Amino acid sequence: MKWKLTSILTILFATIVFNINAQTLSDYIKTPFVSSVTGAKQVDRIAFLVNEQGKINVYTADGPGYQPVKQTQYNIDDAQEITSLSISADGQKILFVRGGDHGGNSATVPINSASLVEATKVSVHSIDLTTGKVYDYGSGDNPVFFNNDIFYFIRNGQVFEAGYGNEKSPKQLFNVRGRVNAIQWSPDQKQLLFVSARGTHSFIGIFTKGIDRIHWITPAYNSDSSPKWSKDGKRVIFVRRPSGGGPIDSLTVNRFDAWSIMSAEVNDEKATELYAAPKKLSAGFPRISGGVNLDWSHNDYVTFTSYEDGWPHLYRLDIASKKVTQITKGNYEIQSLRIINDGKQALFSANHGTAKEDKDKLQVFIADLQSGKLEQLSKGTVLNFTPSSFANGEKMVWLSSDVQRPGQPLVLETKSGKQTLVGNDFFKGWNFSHFVTPEHVELKAPDGKTYYAQAFKPKNMKSKVPALLYIHGGPRRQMYVGWHNSSYYFYDYILNQYLAQQGFYVLSVNYRSGTGYGYEFQHPENFGILGASEYIDIQAAGEWLRKQSFVDAGKLGLFGGSYGGYLTAMGLAKHSDIFKFGADIHGVHDRQKKYNLENYNPDFEKAAALAWESSPAKFVETWKSPVILIHGDDDQNVNFRQSLLMYQLLTAKGVEVDYLVLPDETHHWQYFENMLKVKNKTAEWLLKQAKLKYPIEKRNAFRL
Repeated sequence: MKWKLTSILTILFATIVFNINAQTLSDYIKTPFVSSVTGAKQVDRIAFLVNEQGKINVYTADGPGYQPVKQTQYNIDDAQEITSLSISADGQKILFVRGGDHGGNSATVPINSASLVEATKVSVHSIDLTTGKVYDYGSGDNPVFFNNDIFYFIRNGQVFEAGYGNEKSPKQLFNVRGRVNAIQWSPDQKQLLFVSARGTHSFIGIFTKGIDRIHWITPAYNSDSSPKWSKDGKRVIFVRRPSGGGPIDSLTVNRFDAWSIMSAEVNDEKATELYAAPKKLSAGFPRISGGVNLDWSHNDYVTFTSYEDGWPHLYRLDIASKKVTQITKGNYEIQSLRIINDGKQALFSANHGTAKEDKDKLQVFIADLQSGKLEQLSKGTVLNFTPSSFANGEKMVWLSSDVQRPGQPLVLETKSGKQTLVGNDFFKGWNFSHFVTPEHVELKAPDGKTYYAQAFKPKNMKSKVPALLYIHGGPRRQMYVGWHNSSYYFYDYILNQYLAQQGFYVLSVNYRSGTGYGYEFQHPENFGILGASEYIDIQAAGEWLRKQSFVDAGKLGLFGGSYGGYLTAMGLAKHSDIFKFGADIHGVHDRQKKYNLENYNPDFEKAAALAWESSPAKFVETWKSPVILIHGDDDQNVNFRQSLLMYQLLTAKGVEVDYLVLPDETHHWQYFENMLKVKNKTAEWLLKQAKLKYPIEKRNAFRL
């Protein structure tokens, strides 16, 4: 009897402990998301953001221990994001913006995803790190440091000046037509360089303290951008591109996107062309983060990025000789580029390595801009994003993640090579050890093109399993073999792991038109609105899956958001014989409306026909598979009407349709409760269609 009682108590205790540690999908969606890691130029201090269940706050950490300190107290989820985080060179002040949807098409417009009864705003803030006090300067965006007393920001397209700690101090610096961006003070801090964007064109302007007129740098029938000062403040370089509003041209022909680097004396009326992009498609204006990434940190040369050799690489342009030297070379993509050490070195991430799977990983590299010598700085980790230098170049910091570890700041001591992970306590209570390692997969489309995927394989497969295609958005994105640095894909990584744990074989497809694999991959023929050639990869991935011996072809589905929602709809509409069910999350369904006001173009009718052929709505008659439609009605990226249309078309046809509508929500699930609803509803629907039991919230969904 005593033995039985002891055994029962032991089992009960183990069950209680197991349940305490058990974590459901909702639990895992609550994993803290760390982002915007940066460091102070002159001191050993870093700053970063942490999103804890929708409550986004600013943290700092000082070396050598780097214990995180919470600097703001936004302890209620009001669905307001934080952007433009920066820290002063001396590490004493922080600037940031709170509000808006900076991943949307209306970044400076207040959003209210939480349906609050009071109006929201997009506002500029500072933190005094000596006192811990946070100040609110009212509406504005893109703040930049000036000196210890004042800073500048943009409000309604104009430049405003504000004094730290004086919330009533903001005043407009000058008035100018257009919308100002890219503000930059001269080395002597007397002149402000800026871009005035005016729709079809843009100018480079200079405001000088004490002068009552704006000076324009060689205005022309162009769009000028990315201005940079010389170290002596006497010259300016900038990027020049053709303006809009030119002659009528074809809508269906790929054209060279010309650009050049110009140089001008501040007081001269003429500009000199230092570099003109070679007239071939790959050398056109680069469609990557930062575009040209023009920099003039060294007196003798400028640096820029280009796809000229078919991959996005770094180039050096010597000012005197105009000689161009390619610094990085190879079949990989550089990103998050920073020029450091007075223009002597370049710091960046790249999917560079010797193994095939390195295409879907990111490491941190430093390149010498004189010799081109390349050195890998990150060690033993899978993904390393957005590196920067701080503490007078003695330290570097970036966001580091792995298969089973979410993103954290990682500090590198440049001399000793010592690495320190910051913020381990953020992840106490979570167990990611059961996350499967996504396998790198290479696939062939019917036209012979190679494309890539990561497979989330259920553990201990003993029979045929249901399968899913996960389709990312963008489409200029890349999914990796670990936790992503984008919040949208950070949470989708969790969902893919969860679905694999529940028995799905999940194939995350990096289809053509995405980044990471070169110019031709990113710019395929007949892409998007001109024929949706990228869908070939989705169809081929579905056909590949149903040929696998371990896949139950009768339980093959697909899902994705944004562009992934669009391609999900294409799959269900065109190939319900392959894809038996799907989750279409804020996808585009009718693409022909783009041309309603462009019927004066010479090939308008051809373009409109191609757009309709590229629309899921065109193929609704062959759509038979069940679907769930999910959309927020304040989506600034994909109009809510796109899902209204598809819902009406499908219900009229008798297709099984479930739905989740989120009032006031944007494209990025800014209210955390909405995030939980979206992920749980998606998983529940997919499991139901595959006839897998959906775990209730109190059950251990991840089988710890």
